[in-house]
Amino acid sequence: MECPQKQGYVNSSISCCVLINVTIRGCMKVTKVELIPIRPKNGLVAFACIELDNDFYVSSIGIHKKLNHRGFRITYPSRKAGEQSITLCHPIKNALSKEIEKAICSKAELMMEG
Repeated sequence: MECPQKQGYVNSSISCCVLINVTIRGCMKVTKVELIPIRPKNGLVAFACIELDNDFYVSSIGIHKKLNHRGFRITYPSRKAGEQSITLCHPIKNALSKEIEKAICSKAELMMEG
């Protein structure tokens, strides 16, 4: 079946995916973390930008104070499409997810202390 987006129209209920078999050397590593503090609103205190293996840049990662005010949690960028919220990017492997969270949250702790 041909991708409907190639036919000149977009149907929001259909998504097109291309599977590519790529060999990646081990788990990616966070090589850079930048934080952009904002005026706190509903627990959101900053945004993070990260680099993975000095090759891939991800921005607009939200940093939120946890409800118990002990530490932080992160949210990945998303956009609204009608009533639906679509996540733009997120790690698939748990090891990378934990590494990103640890790198961002530890830097947020330092930022809030100083």
